Amino acid sequence: MELPRPAVQPPAPVVLGGQVDEKVSDAYLVMAITDPSYRLSSFPKDQIPHNAPQMPSFADKMTVRQMVDVVTFLQSRYVVQQPSPNSVD
Repeated sequence: MELPRPAVQPPAPVVLGGQVDEKVSDAYLVMAITDPSYRLSSFPKDQIPHNAPQMPSFADKMTVRQMVDVVTFLQSRYVVQQPSPNSVD
């Protein structure tokens, strides 16, 4: 399925995945898709920029199969980095 090009370009490119210290859970990714403002809710409202783009929730727009496919795709983009041999526990 071909997605339409965005009408507005974001101020910075959106990076999917990358190196992480620990595995990103499927539950975290599902929450980020179904309720993208969830992580913002822990910040005081006066610290959230008023012009911050609000991503719509896709909770009622995706089938379970689509959600599994998106989470699987996103999981493939993360690489858990190995601890440095010089790191101190």
